[in-house]
Amino acid sequence: IVKPAEDVGVYIENSLVERLVADVGKEPGILPLLQKTMVLLWEKIERRFLPLKAYQTLVLAHPAYKNFYSSQPTGFQVAIANHAEHVWRNLPQAHQQIALRIFLRLIQFGQGRAHTRRQQLIYNLISVNDDPRIFKETIENLAKNRLLTLGVAYKNTKSSEREYFSTNVDIAHEALITSWPTLQAWIEKRQEAEQTRRRLMLKVEEWERLGRGNWGLLDEVELVEIRHWLDSCDASDLGYSEALFELVEVSDRIIQEAKDKEEQTIEREFQLLHKRIYSDRIIQEAKEQEEETIEQEFQLLHKRIYQEHKIRRIISIAALSTAATLLTVTITLLFGGLGWQHQSEPQTDELYQFSLTQTAFKKHTQS
Repeated sequence: IVKPAEDVGVYIENSLVERLVADVGKEPGILPLLQKTMVLLWEKIERRFLPLKAYQTLVLAHPAYKNFYSSQPTGFQVAIANHAEHVWRNLPQAHQQIALRIFLRLIQFGQGRAHTRRQQLIYNLISVNDDPRIFKETIENLAKNRLLTLGVAYKNTKSSEREYFSTNVDIAHEALITSWPTLQAWIEKRQEAEQTRRRLMLKVEEWERLGRGNWGLLDEVELVEIRHWLDSCDASDLGYSEALFELVEVSDRIIQEAKDKEEQTIEREFQLLHKRIYSDRIIQEAKEQEEETIEQEFQLLHKRIYQEHKIRRIISIAALSTAATLLTVTITLLFGGLGWQHQSEPQTDELYQFSLTQTAFKKHTQS
C-alpha cells in the first residue's frame, strides 16, 4: 500500500492504511483485489495526499451498493463489487450464465449464518449442456481477473484432461459473496433450487461410490422428483452432470424391469389360479356326474328289487291258486269216480264244506 505510493511521491494517511489492512484481512489472493481498491482511490488524490475520507467516499459514489447493504459497507467491499460487476458485464451472454452458476456452486450456504466459500473441482462445476470451450474461457477469464483462484494443476500447461478436471477452484475472497449485489440477487433467487441440485448430486455420488450398478438407485418417488426438476428452468439455469442423467436412465430401466417382472409373476399366478379353478370345476362336474350315475343305478336297483318282489308275490299267489284248483279237481274226481253220494255223516259234510271253501278262494285269487 505505502511503498508504491512513495515511489511516485504520494503520501497515504496512516488511518487509511490501517483501515485498508483491517478490511482486506489475510486471505490468500487478496492483493489483486486490494490493487483494484487502490486504483479507485488513486482517482481521489488531493495534492499528492490520499486521505481516509477518499476511502469513505467510495460508498457514496455508488449509492446502489449502499442501498444493498444492511449495514455501512467498506470501501474495499464496494471496490470488489465494482470490479466483479465490471468483469461479469464484459463477458458474452453465454459466459455470464456459466459464471453466475460457477459462483453459486462455490458458495456454502449458511443456515442462519453468513455464506462462505466452498472449494470445488472443475469436474463438479461443468454442466452436461455446457460448451467445453465456453466453459473453459469463462473459468480462465474469472481467474485472470482475480475473482477465482485455481489450483496448481491448472497452471501446468502439460497437465492431462483428468488433471484439468481435478483442479481445485475457489472464490478469491469471501467479500465477493457478501459485497457483490448481482451475486447476492442470484443467491436469493436460486439458493433453494441449488440446494435441491446438491441433494440430487449426493444421490449420484452414492451411486458412483457403490459402483454405478444396481445399488444406490432412485426409487419411483425420487425418479418423479428428479424428472420434474430436470424439466424445470432451474435445471436449465443451474445445470447438471452427465452422471445425474445416467442415474435417472439406469433407475428408470431397473424400475421398469421390476414392474415387467412383477406383471409376469402376476400373469403366471393368474394362469395357475385359472387352471386350478378349471381343474376344480372339472373335478366337481365329474363328482356330480358320478353321484348322478350312482343315484340312477340306485333307482334302477330299487326298481328291479321291487319288480322282483312283485313277481315273486305273483308267483306265490299263482302257486297257491294252482294248488287249490288241483286239490278241488282231485277231490271232485275222487268222489265222482267212487260214485259218491251225499251222506249226512259229519265227516262227509266237513269234506264238502272244505271243497266249497277252496273254490271260493280260487275265485277270489283270480279276481
